[in-house]
Amino acid sequence: MLERVNAKLGTSITLHDFRHTCATRLAGDPAIPLTDVQAVLRHAHLSTTSRYVHTQTEDMLARVRQHHQTPRPPRPTEMSTAWGYSESDLADLFGETR
Repeated sequence: MLERVNAKLGTSITLHDFRHTCATRLAGDPAIPLTDVQAVLRHAHLSTTSRYVHTQTEDMLARVRQHHQTPRPPRPTEMSTAWGYSESDLADLFGETR
């Protein structure tokens, strides 16, 4: 069937072209991890799958702008509050006298 289509359209599309299109679309979806694309394609190495990732400059710039416009969460003032430990627990852990 594909040979008949190619003859009629004057193209040389192969089944691998469809596989490449599918891989490129999957790899371009930010909701699908590249490791999932690797599994679908049954590639042994992620480096093989990464060939299907084609970054569009406009999309990349929009993501970078979004990243820089997103407010950073406030930095914790004390390590104890950042990790959820009380200061007395940390003093006991490190052998500090109170």
